Amino acid sequence: YSPNHLISWRVKTLFNKEPDTIEWINNFKTQNGNDFIFWDIGANIGLFSLYCYAIHEKKSKVFAFEPSTSNLRVLSRNIYINNFQKGIIINQLPLTNKPNLFLPMKENQFQEGVSLNTFGENFDFEGKDYVSKNEYSILGSSIDHLINNNIMYIPDYIKIDVDGIEHLILEGGKETLKNKKIKSILIEINENFEDQKKQVDKIMKEYGFKLIQKYTEKNIPVTKKFSNTFNRIYERY
Repeated sequence: YSPNHLISWRVKTLFNKEPDTIEWINNFKTQNGNDFIFWDIGANIGLFSLYCYAIHEKKSKVFAFEPSTSNLRVLSRNIYINNFQKGIIINQLPLTNKPNLFLPMKENQFQEGVSLNTFGENFDFEGKDYVSKNEYSILGSSIDHLINNNIMYIPDYIKIDVDGIEHLILEGGKETLKNKKIKSILIEINENFEDQKKQVDKIMKEYGFKLIQKYTEKNIPVTKKFSNTFNRIYERY
């Protein structure tokens, strides 16, 4: 479902923009014949959630985390028109390190398909002051709260791409990260945000994950603003 030019661009560049993310998803494996669970944190319009559920012949259970009210409209439509509503579940709660608080959701633009949003904080993906063009308060929570209260199942694979608070999401999931069921985590980091990078690396090492791959976008022009942004894949060692 492509209601604007930005979303059409996202669809057309799915396989070129982040080919290593596609390869990472291709390599997801079931265990003992059971379906694996994939958490897509920062799902936007749901492209990677849809791809994962399609490519693995519906052997997966996908949880698409997306709090933006603009993106939710497109995400839910994409799930329905592909008849994936039984396998892809939307979680509208933004994640952070603070459980069960109403905090401001700040958006970079008022448009479907937009990224670079933030939740509960005043900094952007580079650690700079955030300038919002749309804002509203919503309930957020932490990974540990969702797991400890049996609201969600522990995933096998996690993608975290929320443009700035990745380290806070991990901080709110430290107890869950101990669980050996989690095999691999892909995290987008802008390395200009040095404090975030250090915190992510520290948490991942502390809880048994090793950085195995780091890559930037390929096959499309990368502006200077995003030239130091990388998708970092960690695996449990």
